[in-house]
Amino acid sequence: MPVINILSPHVADMIAAGEVVERPASVVKELMENSFDAGARSVTVELRGGGTTYIRVTDDGCGMAPEDAGVAFLRHATSKLHDERGLEAIGTMGFRGEALAAISAVSHVELRTRRRGDGEGTLLTLAAGEIQDMLPTGCPEGTTMIVRDLFYNTPARLKFLKSDRSEGSACALAALRCALGRPSISVRLIKDGREEFFSPGDGREDSCVYALLGRDAASSMLRCSGDMDGMKLSGFVSSPSAGRGNRAQQAAKKQLTICETAISKLEADIGRLEADMAQCATDAEKLNALYQEQQALNERLEQEMLRWEELSLQAEEQEN
Repeated sequence: MPVINILSPHVADMIAAGEVVERPASVVKELMENSFDAGARSVTVELRGGGTTYIRVTDDGCGMAPEDAGVAFLRHATSKLHDERGLEAIGTMGFRGEALAAISAVSHVELRTRRRGDGEGTLLTLAAGEIQDMLPTGCPEGTTMIVRDLFYNTPARLKFLKSDRSEGSACALAALRCALGRPSISVRLIKDGREEFFSPGDGREDSCVYALLGRDAASSMLRCSGDMDGMKLSGFVSSPSAGRGNRAQQAAKKQLTICETAISKLEADIGRLEADMAQCATDAEKLNALYQEQQALNERLEQEMLRWEELSLQAEEQEN
């Protein structure tokens, strides 16, 4: 079970890198990596207002004890490193213990966490890095981190942020990259109340690529692997046929990818509904409700398929 430790000044000086929260996407990345390191199997990211207004990351990881939650936001407080020898065997996404301190210093933070097996959890609220309240609370096992009003106390940094749409897109891209790197973890992104993507977390790399990047992108990928000097590398690269000599198709391709992701998700949802319908064949009321939901999903799928055809034509016209 991870325990939060305050690193000695000697170790802290060895790894200090001046953690900087540049934009909301930095917060999304850091919080998702913390969830991965906590052993989560499912992570949900919610965004509002491009991430400056509201970021919520929920996981089902190991959670924290009250005494750990109280020191987790101190600088160089980490459960991932104990002494300088640990620097030679880093096996986590992060280890410096600066991210939470940097995030809480420029926002309002709410933390709800409960260790597996504990009877109650801990609620912690902070403003500008200072603990405002800490008390026991009922909550699911794992951790939920809510970051509100990012950069509210540093208007100079807030001024240099782009539009909510641009910042939201950057957050989505950061979450997508994190999800692609962990096919064994189910990741869901909800932006302004709408689900942007969902990865199944079945541990299959091809399934993860298909769910996140869409059917066409997945079919054009080539699997690669190799090892050298004790290191192993595996993944996917795009085939030469997917390359382009200019950027003319980028806008259409991006819309196509978004559309393909929506189609993949709808197909998966319809498949799950069909499985549920088979299990409740004797329950007429529940079966009827599932049937109506399936009809609605089929209509949305048909709309997305028509949209995909239009976008495909636009991409072909741009290419020619």
